[in-house]
Amino acid sequence: MKSLEPFREYLTIISDTDVANAAALAAANPMTPFTGSDQVIPVLAQAIVQTAKPVAVLVDPNPENLNRLKAQLSDQFDVVSAPALSQAILQVQHTPYIALIILPNGSEVSQLQALAGTDARLAYTPVIITATADQLTSLHNQYINLPTYGEVAFTADGPTVISAYNDVLSRLGGPPPSGDEAAAFSVKAAGLLDATALNRASIYDVNAALPALETAVQGSNSQVVQAVAQVLGHMANPEAQNALAEAALNSQSQESQLRQDLYLDLATSARNAGNHLGSDQINALIQVVTSEPDAAVKLTAAEALGALNVPSNQASALIRGQVK
Repeated sequence: MKSLEPFREYLTIISDTDVANAAALAAANPMTPFTGSDQVIPVLAQAIVQTAKPVAVLVDPNPENLNRLKAQLSDQFDVVSAPALSQAILQVQHTPYIALIILPNGSEVSQLQALAGTDARLAYTPVIITATADQLTSLHNQYINLPTYGEVAFTADGPTVISAYNDVLSRLGGPPPSGDEAAAFSVKAAGLLDATALNRASIYDVNAALPALETAVQGSNSQVVQAVAQVLGHMANPEAQNALAEAALNSQSQESQLRQDLYLDLATSARNAGNHLGSDQINALIQVVTSEPDAAVKLTAAEALGALNVPSNQASALIRGQVK
C-alpha cells in the first residue's frame, strides 16, 4: 500500500496555523539530502497556488464524452483534456499543481503509475478511473489498497466525478483549504520559500518552485502577490526577474503599495542577478518612470530601472530627474 505520510505531511504544512513543522523543514538546513528532502520545495510550491483554480487532467479517447465531461467540470476546475495521457501530460508539464486526474481503465493507468514514480506532482494526486458498469466492482477491488484512486462509470456526469473525487480527498485527510484560509497558507509557504532563497547554502532548490511562483504573482490576492514577489526578487534567476517585471508592468489596476513593492522587488532581483529583461520590458519601464502619475510608484520604478543598470543615456537622465 502506498504510504500516505508525505501527503499527510503536506496537509500538516498547509493546515497548521503556525506552520511550525513546515518552518522546521525549511529552516533546519541539513548539510546533506535526506529521504523526502526533494519533496519539501514541491510541497511548498503546491501550497503557494492554493488560491488558484485547481487543474484537472481529463483523458478520454471518445471526443463526445471528453467534451461533455470537460464542460461539466469546468466550473470547478481548469480542465486540461486530451484523448491520450501522453498528450495531456505534455500540456501540463509546467503546471505546478494538479488537483485531479480522470482517465479510462487500461494501459493509461499503468502509464500514470510509472510517471508518478518520477513526477512529484502525480505521486499523491487523486485519480478517478472511468470504466464500464460491469468493471466497477473488480476495479474497486483492484485498487482498494490505493487510497488515491476512485472509480466511476465512463458515462458518469460531472457531479458524480466530483463526488468520487471528494471521497478520495476524505480518505487522504480532507480537501485543500480555500478562500482566506488558502491565501494565508500561500503567504506562509512563500515566507518559507523566501528563507530558502536567501540561504544560498541550502540543500533545497527554490528554483523548483518557479512555475508556482510565476502563476501566483499574477494572481488577484495582493497579500499573496506581495509575498511571492519577494521570493522572486531574492532568487538569482532570469526567469524569476522576467516574471516580476511582467507583474509590475501589468499592475496598473492594483493598489499603490503593491505596485511599489513589485518594483522594489524587481530592483532587488536586478542587484542579485543583473539585468535579464528584454528591450520591450525596459522601454515599458522607462515609460512608467516618464509618465506614471503616482509619484511613489514612479520613484520605485526609477529605482528598479537604476538597479538594472540600463546602458542608456535616456534612462540615466530619467533616473537623475527622479532623485532631484
